[in-house]
Amino acid sequence: MVILRTERVFCQSGKDKFSECFLSISFDTTGPNFTLFKDKAAKKQLLETIDLKKSAEQIRFGSTARPYGNLPIIRKDKRLDADNFIVFQVERIVRKSREPRLVWLCASSAKQMFGILKIFATCLTYLSIPAPERNVDVDDPNSLAKYKPHLLNPANNWERFWENPPPARLLTALELARAMTKSLDAVHRVEKVVVDNRDDRKKIQKTTIREAQAQPPRASSWKRGSTSSGGTTSK
Repeated sequence: MVILRTERVFCQSGKDKFSECFLSISFDTTGPNFTLFKDKAAKKQLLETIDLKKSAEQIRFGSTARPYGNLPIIRKDKRLDADNFIVFQVERIVRKSREPRLVWLCASSAKQMFGILKIFATCLTYLSIPAPERNVDVDDPNSLAKYKPHLLNPANNWERFWENPPPARLLTALELARAMTKSLDAVHRVEKVVVDNRDDRKKIQKTTIREAQAQPPRASSWKRGSTSSGGTTSK
């Protein structure tokens, strides 16, 4: 394993609180990866090692993180600048199921943030991993090209992608991730109320939309001695 870079950054540890931590970027037989440590001694790891190849498309830098929404609140902390955010998605286990969450980092400076971006892009380019399509809106106000002075001159497709990636919304990302952990039928499951005529109790029966559509319509139920108009019939 080769440690490519270790950077002191800040990680969100509360709604409006950031704590100092260390970002470690390395390259081993599986490819590039990164993780966070509590201090430079690298004894306490704050999250599982992230495979850059799998997470790269969801990483956002600086102003391109704004479309995710719910940006962390910075209160009177002069060490932090919202334009230096780095955000990526991880999974955590909640009640034996995996749920996605966002990890918010803040670089010490724009120069440091762009340095991290470039080393990520260099690793992916070295492995010939194709970058996703860029944002079709070349004038997007959140593009890193809007930074003054301009600190990023893209040298490869990954740098071009991260300079102006397609907008990503937090809620959409979470909903899609949750849906992917369920079966297709579970995603489309609906509840149907069935009335038992013997005691007029309502029972909840779960079925899928596909199953409901395949079932033939039931004949209307009626009781002996009654008509649809409310009158009675003779015996």
